[in-house]
Amino acid sequence: MRAQSSTFVPVIEWVNHASFVTTVGGVRLLCDPWLEGTAFKDGWALLAATRFGYDDFANISHLWISHQHPDHFAPANLRKIPAEVRARLNVLYRTERGKLVVSWMRSNGFENVKELELERWLEIAPAIELMCGAHDDDSWLALRTPWGTLLNVNDCVLKRAEDIGAIARLAGPVDVLFTQFSYAQWTGNPEDVDVRRRDAAEKLERIALQARILRPRIIVPFASFVYFCNAENFYLNDCMNAVGDVAAFVERELGNQAVVLYPGDRWRVDEPRDWRTAAERYAADARDRLARGPTHAPARFAAEDVEGRINGFLSRLRAKNPAVTLLVREKTTFYLTDSERAYELSARGLVPSALDASSVDVATASENVLYAFRTPWGGNTLHVSGRFTSHVWGGHLRFFGLVRRLHHYNRTPIDGQWIAEQCRRVTRGLLRRLAMSYAHSARRFVQRS
Repeated sequence: MRAQSSTFVPVIEWVNHASFVTTVGGVRLLCDPWLEGTAFKDGWALLAATRFGYDDFANISHLWISHQHPDHFAPANLRKIPAEVRARLNVLYRTERGKLVVSWMRSNGFENVKELELERWLEIAPAIELMCGAHDDDSWLALRTPWGTLLNVNDCVLKRAEDIGAIARLAGPVDVLFTQFSYAQWTGNPEDVDVRRRDAAEKLERIALQARILRPRIIVPFASFVYFCNAENFYLNDCMNAVGDVAAFVERELGNQAVVLYPGDRWRVDEPRDWRTAAERYAADARDRLARGPTHAPARFAAEDVEGRINGFLSRLRAKNPAVTLLVREKTTFYLTDSERAYELSARGLVPSALDASSVDVATASENVLYAFRTPWGGNTLHVSGRFTSHVWGGHLRFFGLVRRLHHYNRTPIDGQWIAEQCRRVTRGLLRRLAMSYAHSARRFVQRS
């Protein structure tokens, strides 16, 4: 951290959840705006009301989206930004193959979309640089200013020292770290309280590891200001980390300064700030939300409707890629809680099963299964929302894995080009194994000599 004029001291304005505005050097950078509504198919809702409004986008210079999850990339909210503002906003997103976010933004009136080259500093204003890095399907952003560096790792699953160390080498010294502080997906069935306690504790261990390697002066817990709002997943709220407990852990156990911000708060990063007031407001919101109970419940569908739609999807898939039944041999089972029927699913089709809810891979409402086949991200939506139960060891992974593979082959034709690519992959794999075997033999020869 370096002393600078006030122009280059970042000011943070809190929007909500994982979203905030950083003002520095003439730049007003907004990240991941989710202002209202639910996410993950009525699975999550915001703990606190958002004060930032759609007219406030007029004062934003840059908009960064970290990844495709709807609590970071919220199309229903983004469409409400005034058209003239959408046309001039500088939108930043990582370079990736699918270009789903980039294509959506451009087709919805965002004319200035820049795909960020990964792990390269980009100057967006005099003396203001940013770097975006990828981690699995997520991304992180470092903002380097004359005052110091702010690092936003949002939902990146950074629990290995080597992954965190790689970011540290790229970003350099970190002054302020923004990191997720509670679990954010399915964590067991209603009776699996110990599983959720372990997951909540693991989040603290993850923050501790990040703090040890990145060595920030200030840690801002964020990206967990939500609650599970559906009748199917409401029980998951029982062990979520409270931000006040996390802030106390950061200061007491790690020795870092903790900052907690509530929607509408402003914080100049070189000024001390007591986290307790904001934490108490979030705690009051949580008590209120949980006392009210679930705000959403699944819609009912006829079992015949589910059968028809899934078999229709599979029929079209087999017509497009006849070899899919040879390539995808896995099977899974699921139970529809609204119609009380079970099924076995494979690439060949959907057939009724005599299993009960405790014996299938996944038990959930019909609307979730329909959504899993309606969109390529539907399975991931269900997994993150936690609107299901699974009493068979590894069952949910089997279900989501098969759904993902079926969608993959629905998008990827099995043709000559595909066969050639598979041959290249096999050849590269064999060459890698031969090289490793040769290196191992050479080392043994040198040791014997």
